[in-house]
Amino acid sequence: MLNQASSLRNVLKVVPKLRDLIRDVRADYLSDLKQALEDPVYAELQEKICSILDDGPVERNTSYNRLFLVRSHISSILDLLRTLYSGVIDEIRQYVAELSLATRMQLKLNHSRANGFHLLYVLAGEDVDDVADQLANSFQILNRTGRRYTLSNGRLMAFNEKLSSVGQEIEEISYGIIRGLIEGIRESIDAVYNLVGCLTDLDVVQALTTVSQGKEFCEPTFGEETKIVSGRHPLLESFSSERHVVRNNVIATPEYNAFIVTGPNMSGKTVYIKTICILQIMAQLGCYIPAAQAQVRIVDRLLTIFGNADSLQQDDCVSSRMYNKLQFVRHCLTPCSLIVIDELYGDTHQPDTASSKWALLERIISHVGHAGENDAAVVVPTLSSIRKPFLYITTHCMELLKPLEVHHNVCRLCLQTESVKVDGVERLRFKYVVTEGRTMVSKYGLSLARTVNIPRDVLDRAEELARGDLGNQLRQPFTANRSNNMSTTTLTSLSTQGSFNEFFKLFYHLYAKIADAVRNHDTVEPLLTEQLAAFIESVPEEVREFLQATPLERLLQLDA
Repeated sequence: MLNQASSLRNVLKVVPKLRDLIRDVRADYLSDLKQALEDPVYAELQEKICSILDDGPVERNTSYNRLFLVRSHISSILDLLRTLYSGVIDEIRQYVAELSLATRMQLKLNHSRANGFHLLYVLAGEDVDDVADQLANSFQILNRTGRRYTLSNGRLMAFNEKLSSVGQEIEEISYGIIRGLIEGIRESIDAVYNLVGCLTDLDVVQALTTVSQGKEFCEPTFGEETKIVSGRHPLLESFSSERHVVRNNVIATPEYNAFIVTGPNMSGKTVYIKTICILQIMAQLGCYIPAAQAQVRIVDRLLTIFGNADSLQQDDCVSSRMYNKLQFVRHCLTPCSLIVIDELYGDTHQPDTASSKWALLERIISHVGHAGENDAAVVVPTLSSIRKPFLYITTHCMELLKPLEVHHNVCRLCLQTESVKVDGVERLRFKYVVTEGRTMVSKYGLSLARTVNIPRDVLDRAEELARGDLGNQLRQPFTANRSNNMSTTTLTSLSTQGSFNEFFKLFYHLYAKIADAVRNHDTVEPLLTEQLAAFIESVPEEVREFLQATPLERLLQLDA
């Protein structure tokens, strides 16, 4: 209560200065604060508080200041106890001075909450080797750090006990006086809460302004897409001033809204997705963000799952912790959500695509909405009104989430690494650069394992498995349900299944270009003609012939 009363006194003392400072400032968000500061109740409160609490400049430490917070002549008993307290301190100083002369040592008086008043002694260069024994005979050694000794003795301990007893009595009497003061100003407590709320808002605005003045921060704009150029985590610059901070881009659209971020452990996946979350929050707070250029889509939900990489419950059963979290995400999901999942599968087993956990993940990825869908009036969806949640999933196993790539809205990102030889041993060098696609380093798990003390026979066995059946299993392409739905006639009409799958990707990319043009351009027809020509040119010849010979109803069934 003593600290709170002192804080309230200090706040009320700066109210006149703050009122004069912002009086000529024209800003709508300061109108409530300016009106609140004009209230005469704060001057009355300050007068009442300063009649009880000392408001003069005090050059004492915090513990000492608490005991002398209440003004003199308020309580005669309190004044007597504080005089006794100051007298004991004077006795301690006199005793230490005499002790220094008697021992011929440069003893320094110090005070701490843990040890009370104690002595500090630092060994000089000419001190003898047995000085520690000499100190042990005359003092109690409380602590030693290098050549610095913390000392005490029975006389100082007695002084500390006396000061503790007197200080406790002073605080009890001070508490009683301040409780009476609080009761006297309780009727004006609403004005105090109003002032605290206004000052809190002002503090937030000042903090955002201070951050926004940082080097290479930009003002974000808002739209239906998120496009951040050279973004970086703000804390990395604060704590890594001597190191170069790698900058990465963030691009998400309603057409390409799901991203699988792969890379080895410690490559920077978690930092990248946390950077996305931090920049999103900063932008929606009205703050500048650390980037060269930024457009951000306003989200109504930020759903994150972190810290499950080493969980023993990383399985596909409905009782697993990850399943429960995914179920919560699916329940709270909206078309304008931002979802971040760190290490969805922390182990190395192939995910069961028939499990309930996988079904939940696919429902999240396939979620689609449109602007105005919650309105009472019926709204016909258009390309420009389509909304999809932005989703980022990290994993250190590149082949683990490959089945998700059958969804055309899913993109793969990777944290680039390179393999180098140091002292004849193959090591990984992390670049912390996010690129589209996959890293060119193969078997980076083995390269990472060589950097730690794993037995050689274990590494040899792992390399054998990577070269054998395990490697072949991971390299097998995932067969999507779309392939099973295609008839024998379709398969025989094409020389390769990959050509037809590539056609669907090209067609979805055409749709993405058209939707982007509808959102961002006033005139769509020239762009549409250009994109259609480029699409027709990129379609393989055998696919083109198949499309000309197949009815439209049949084509619509192929990608169902």
